[in-house]
Amino acid sequence: MFKCNAFPLLDTYMKALTHEEQVVPIRGTNQKPIHMRSRKYMQIKRLSNDDVVYFDGWAGSGEPNNEHDYIVKWKPNGEIHINAPMYNCVYEQLTSLLGVDFARAKNALWVHLNDQWLPLRGAFRKDPTILKWETDTWGDNRLVYTNVPTITQKAISRGVAKAVRAKYKSIYGYLRGMTKVRDSVYEYSEFIDAFDFKADEQYRQFNNNAYFTLHRLMPKISLYVSLPKQDDIVELIGMANEGDLTASHKLWLICAWSNGGHRSWHSENVVCAPNQVIKAFDDFILRLHREEVFYDKEVPMGKLPSTANEKFFR
Repeated sequence: MFKCNAFPLLDTYMKALTHEEQVVPIRGTNQKPIHMRSRKYMQIKRLSNDDVVYFDGWAGSGEPNNEHDYIVKWKPNGEIHINAPMYNCVYEQLTSLLGVDFARAKNALWVHLNDQWLPLRGAFRKDPTILKWETDTWGDNRLVYTNVPTITQKAISRGVAKAVRAKYKSIYGYLRGMTKVRDSVYEYSEFIDAFDFKADEQYRQFNNNAYFTLHRLMPKISLYVSLPKQDDIVELIGMANEGDLTASHKLWLICAWSNGGHRSWHSENVVCAPNQVIKAFDDFILRLHREEVFYDKEVPMGKLPSTANEKFFR
């Protein structure tokens, strides 16, 4: 749609400068489209310090908003600065502009140089990715990434995790015991009675569909709900850990609702296997103690980081 692979090849400062000088501004404006004139907001501009920038100029002034408002900047000293956000097809634009492969993966942009995929620095952080042409020992010019960031991923410290779980040994024992003495089907009536939903005004208001009514009213023990919104769960865990059987029973049902599923739109129950109940609680405990349990592990250069544990930091 944006002809992202049809940008001109501007892999050096002189090519970028020459292209900027040749582009005729849109009539009545200072806008110089870097490629298609129908995409006039995708602009190229020579700045007062002789830097040349490619930027998205939605305001239409023909000028970047500030010194960090650009996607690519070509500098007279030969450096190419990249400050690319992850939207649309920007990696294709970069590939077309600079003549080397860019890609998007693991929630980051990557460049392929010297047989390695290297991560670009994040946009809007005032420390752009810097590429530069250098001559190697054989006299060949090659594009070099001068400030490759250290790549890390969230890894779990198993010893610390074991110690954290030990703090909640009584709750783990209760959940395992209760799930063993019954089947994996939980009737809606169990949730309604345990949480006294019939006395809730919302229950009477929404009771036209039992599943969605309960879904609105059930406390959430989920990695997809921000932690500050789950103070009720934290309080319930504290009470259950002190031996409160009512709190323990509620926590069990909350875990079953969270990881369970209803078989059909006509069913009046949810199905949740014992291991799913334990996992709902275990995930929340790891998230609650995430600063203790997880650490930043360096990823070998050229490898893609795992994002599996990032869900605990939402």
